[in-house]
Amino acid sequence: MTEIKVHFKEVESSLDELKQKIIELNTNHSHPSFPVSSLDFITKIKAIEDLYYLIITDYKNTLLNIESDVRKSIENLAETDRNIAQKMNI
Repeated sequence: MTEIKVHFKEVESSLDELKQKIIELNTNHSHPSFPVSSLDFITKIKAIEDLYYLIITDYKNTLLNIESDVRKSIENLAETDRNIAQKMNI
C-alpha cells in the first residue's frame, strides 16, 4: 500500500516563506520620466514597461493563488488524515 507522509509544519513553514517572498516582490510601476523626443522609441519603451508591470502583477497574483490553493489542499489532507485515524480508533 502506498503511503503519503507530509510533514505539515515543514510545509506550512515553506508556504509562509513563499508567501513572504511573493509579497516582497515589487510590482510598483516606477513611471520613469524621459526627455521629450520625437522618436517613437520612448513611446515603445513606455509601452513595454507598462506591459512588464502588468505581467509581473499578474504573476504575483497567480503565485498568491497557488500558495493559497496548496495551503488549503494540505489542510484538507490533514483533516482527512485525522478523520481516518479517528475511524480506525473506533
